[in-house]
Amino acid sequence: KDKLLKNPEEPNWLLLIGLILCPLGLVEGHLYLVKGVVSDISIDLTLQWHALATFISGWCIILYSVAMLITKTNRPFRNKWLYIVAAIGILLDFGHHNYISPQPHYFKIISFSATMLAIVSFFKHIKTYSNNKINTALLDQLRHVEFWTLFAVSTGILLAIPQINFYTHGTYAIVAHTMGSIIGVNSMIIIIAGFQLANINSQKTLYLFQLFRISLILFCLPLFVLGIIFGILRVNNDILYSISILRPYYILISIFAIPLSIILPILCWISIKGAWKKIR
Repeated sequence: KDKLLKNPEEPNWLLLIGLILCPLGLVEGHLYLVKGVVSDISIDLTLQWHALATFISGWCIILYSVAMLITKTNRPFRNKWLYIVAAIGILLDFGHHNYISPQPHYFKIISFSATMLAIVSFFKHIKTYSNNKINTALLDQLRHVEFWTLFAVSTGILLAIPQINFYTHGTYAIVAHTMGSIIGVNSMIIIIAGFQLANINSQKTLYLFQLFRISLILFCLPLFVLGIIFGILRVNNDILYSISILRPYYILISIFAIPLSIILPILCWISIKGAWKKIR
């Protein structure tokens, strides 16, 4: 404990914070069960979004610490002000998910400002992506995780701008941002951790990772483009009419989802099976 406080290694510290935020988010998400806490729908909506953001932030922090641990990035805890900026962004950016809700206007201003702090993170990840050269083919896959982190952060910043959010809220563009974050970052860190634990580094699996990256790009691209087009169309048209115009193109999403739905379970199975054999 004294060592952690005096000279904390960043992965361990991040893991601890993630393990605190996850249960906090779960508890907050169930505060509506406590009589008198939720007095109207706007308060409940605000609490639910904040709870969801807190839980997801905690989970992402845990996975980021896992990525640092498997690459043996045991650097000391960095500047405390950088941590404070990150904490503000994590705890206060939830409001950008629902600008159109009746939550207090100052919440929307605070959440927008907190989300824009991610610009600092964006440039940091650009530097990491440019300099990240790992000497093993398997761990080099984490460089591609960094690419999807850049995608998630950059689209998150753009989609949080109110003038853009007006068009993209509730569209497939948000789904593309989410899929890039969940599949390209979170899922891949878990899968790579399993491969690393089991010491699986064959050429065949590396080909699978390449196919996975291509299929995820092909899946997210039409989601993002069609989402933006739909958001623009629905402003001056009936929603059902806007959907009918784009319906022939929605088939692209299903087509490009097929290879991803095949390759991702294969990678998961190899990772889980190898890790289970190793720890058994």
